[in-house]
Amino acid sequence: MNKITIYLFCLLMPVNVLAQEGLNIIPRPQNAVLIGQSFQMDPGLQILYGDELGDLAAYLSATLSPPTGWDFETIEADAAEPNTIFLSINNNIDTDDEGYRLSVTTESVQITGKSAAGVFYGIQSFL
Repeated sequence: MNKITIYLFCLLMPVNVLAQEGLNIIPRPQNAVLIGQSFQMDPGLQILYGDELGDLAAYLSATLSPPTGWDFETIEADAAEPNTIFLSINNNIDTDDEGYRLSVTTESVQITGKSAAGVFYGIQSFL
């Protein structure tokens, strides 16, 4: 397979309806807004990380590599760029300590946790 496409669909409804509509994500999100965009992975994808998240970036790279057959470079950075997955911590997001935000657009994937644990759970949902 030359390319893997990850799809997230547009949805504006509470979690209890998400389960009824077949959105099976673990861990289960408190809420989801799906915007109908997809991100297409390719061999040039880079995994960017901030806030001392190098171990989680390496974990994500190692997890994605076997099913794709590609090796993904991990780079410390301050912001997302096109064709990247960006891992970061933001203490100001409105969630509990292990919460996260997962944002997928055609340009990039951003996983932002309130803590490193939140980023880990965001990675699990992404996978």
